[in-house]
Amino acid sequence: MISKKRTWLDIIIIAIALVISALLIGLKFLPSEGDLTLSVISEGGESEYSLSENREIELMSNGISLIIRIENSSAYILSSECPNGICMKQGRAKRAGDTVVCAPAGVALIIKSGGVSHGDAVAG
Repeated sequence: MISKKRTWLDIIIIAIALVISALLIGLKFLPSEGDLTLSVISEGGESEYSLSENREIELMSNGISLIIRIENSSAYILSSECPNGICMKQGRAKRAGDTVVCAPAGVALIIKSGGVSHGDAVAG
């Protein structure tokens, strides 16, 4: 078995890697700049709503009825007639880039900052 003693250089490299990792993880929890909007993408197209105004949005997509709630600067699927209801268990989207999806209905909720999405992609 090969044994290697840790050197100061090893410790410094590990410390730098940990600091960089902590900073990258911390960036996700920083408040977003600008006004946040909710983009609702469905078979009917894309609609945008301000997260600063509480409201409920009724939507029919792919024959499935959904109610989307915007409340306290966050958005979530309040109710859905989809078979599994997984979309209702995804929680609240509140930061730029957060996404909630109801696959059977073909609906995606994406939080945007300044009108530009920070999400990866939406498959249609």
